[in-house]
Amino acid sequence: MPDNQIAFYQSPEGSVSIEVLYAEENIWLTQKRMAELFGCSTDNISLHLKNFKELRKNLEQHCIPETIFDMTIDDYEDFLDQRRRLMAKKIENFYKNFNNDINDENKDDINDYIALISGGENDSVEFKSSLRWDYNQKNTNKVMEYIIAKTISAFLNSNGGKLLIGVSDDGKILGLENDYI
Repeated sequence: MPDNQIAFYQSPEGSVSIEVLYAEENIWLTQKRMAELFGCSTDNISLHLKNFKELRKNLEQHCIPETIFDMTIDDYEDFLDQRRRLMAKKIENFYKNFNNDINDENKDDINDYIALISGGENDSVEFKSSLRWDYNQKNTNKVMEYIIAKTISAFLNSNGGKLLIGVSDDGKILGLENDYI
């Protein structure tokens, strides 16, 4: 069927007849027409559409490709590849936004960060003393990088958060100097 065509659907019994629009390989219906097709109220359709929007938002937050609904088990490697790309993009955006937060005229007030630190750690705020320096062993430690990556991954798999590196668990500002040794 060519795009932008109106078609009429009629149930086998002939009791339901619905007008639909075909465009871009999709069939489009108004909520009223969907309610007629499925024999329910428009409120019911609205609820399902809202749930679908929340599902899409949840999938996006967790870096799940939109094509997930069209995939089979044979597409698993493709799924993993797409998810890796989405996660890399999300991490890249996180770092870009973090840098912008520090440089924005509205965000350059150090008092915002002091207040964040004095609030302590919680579900959306995490402190890490260093990216690479192990304060206990007094040397660089690759395990520290893994811990940071794990924290970022946890934020990506939830509602996000702020990771402050160079701050001890008790809120003492340590800086990043040791990470450059």
